Amino acid sequence: MLQKYFNNLASDPSARFLFNESGLWHQGIHLRAEKFKSSEFDNEQICAIADGEFIAYKVDSAYKMEDKDAGASYSTGFFLLEHKLEYPKDNKLTFYSLYRHTACLSEYDTIGEEYHTVTDTGNPKDNNVHIKDENGKIIDTLPNGREVFVRKLFNTKSNRDELVWYKDELGEINKNDNGTWTIYKGSYAKEEEKGLIKSTKIESIPFLLKNNLPLYTDTPVQISLPKPVQVKAGEVLGFMGEYNQMEENGKRLLHLEVFTYDDIEVFRNKAKEAYQQDKKQDKEKRSLPDNFLYVDCNQPYYSLVGEEPTQIGETQTEIFVPLSELEKKSVKVKDDQGKEISKDYYNIQPYLHQSTTNSNVGIYVDDSHLTQGITFPGMNVFTTQSNGVDIFDQTLCHYLNPDEKDLESKERLNPLFKAIMEELDLDKEKGEPVRFEAGRLHQLSLDAIQHRRFIGIIPKHQSEWASNRVQQFEKLCRVFIDQNQAKTTQQIRKRVGDLSIQLKVRNFDTDKEAYFIHPLGLIGWLLKSKTWQGDFIRFRLNNDKDYVISKEPIPYFV
Repeated sequence: MLQKYFNNLASDPSARFLFNESGLWHQGIHLRAEKFKSSEFDNEQICAIADGEFIAYKVDSAYKMEDKDAGASYSTGFFLLEHKLEYPKDNKLTFYSLYRHTACLSEYDTIGEEYHTVTDTGNPKDNNVHIKDENGKIIDTLPNGREVFVRKLFNTKSNRDELVWYKDELGEINKNDNGTWTIYKGSYAKEEEKGLIKSTKIESIPFLLKNNLPLYTDTPVQISLPKPVQVKAGEVLGFMGEYNQMEENGKRLLHLEVFTYDDIEVFRNKAKEAYQQDKKQDKEKRSLPDNFLYVDCNQPYYSLVGEEPTQIGETQTEIFVPLSELEKKSVKVKDDQGKEISKDYYNIQPYLHQSTTNSNVGIYVDDSHLTQGITFPGMNVFTTQSNGVDIFDQTLCHYLNPDEKDLESKERLNPLFKAIMEELDLDKEKGEPVRFEAGRLHQLSLDAIQHRRFIGIIPKHQSEWASNRVQQFEKLCRVFIDQNQAKTTQQIRKRVGDLSIQLKVRNFDTDKEAYFIHPLGLIGWLLKSKTWQGDFIRFRLNNDKDYVISKEPIPYFV
């Protein structure tokens, strides 16, 4: 369930959405391998969070280091997917998921061999070397001794290997750019004395190989093919890589972020209007089911002890929970005409700070709070201009400079984050005075419930991987230079430069402002509901098997 991911975020101050413990802008979340049991994490696999298209990647041949021969190792690799939502018809939203700090090439197992060789059936009288397409249709028959390039994969039960290309009787190379050709495993030479033999180990990312994508290392690669490379939700893209800070070693994590360049409020408003109309239909006629519980502030909640629901309080903050995570109880109540009907209630106690003394009783809200995640319930968009590297009004260099004594100005947040923190009002439900200024960042430890609150916050901001990020860090570097920390300055410059993504593919461009969405929020908004017997898409982060894919996709994914 999603809750285990929120629990792990709560204990990792560097993993927060929007900012880390140093006050630096952070547009995604970190998921650390060490926080998950190996059985849950399935060998640190990275899986697609939704159906989409694979549009770009970068693979490191080896991990980077801040110093040439020393320092902390880190990955600059990534996978980039493009996804499309549509609801209702012609109301579309394109969003991207970016998976950073992927494993370097040497950490993937050798998955096969490639042979530059000749056809050889082992029988001089038998020239039946058939080339077949993916449907088993014979497209050509070659005699012994014809030059071919064959790709042999390990751990496959098939008796045929892939034929990358072959030379015809004129010596021209023939290849299939739009599909896969195969050749029988026993119909080509593997021994030196048989003729032209050159074999090499296959070094590639399994996903790239599966989709006949070229492998390039140490440079961002745009996928440009006539036929899009489709990805299904939950499909394995690759593995997590190392990302270490100074004095760390062997730390593996995934940085996951989700963003859109489209006006998400325009999409949400049209989707919400359509959904309200859809909800008026009989359940069996509706195109989309309720899949989400959104409870605003000051809403009544109930105890179900006794013969009828009893109101025992009101919510102090917003609650965002997929129905798939909630306990539901059906209770007999009387309607306005006194007729007995069945009404559903959902237990929100695990998502409240304040609760009744008996933790086994449960605290419930009624089904009036059910909604559909495609409308992004509870979403608050912030567009205040702020594209700096940090969340401070006076910038991070002012905050870190020991010569600056004005603590009040150091702790002041910039307008964007001041507005965000006022909206979150994180201490309110605990009954404590609200004070969330920058000076508390190093002490702050958000709990899992507070992390959930961040899913309703969508700021518009420039990417932390922008091409101008090195220049933006120069003010900070000068502070370290003034403190005689030249080595720290060099390390900052190199890491920031290595991590920038200077790639433009489709609408993706790190130099453009984007709307950044909490990744777990997006997954939660679009999760299936256990109470609906319809067709659902699977959202799976790493190897979370709680979410099941059906034969047909949910209507809003295109």
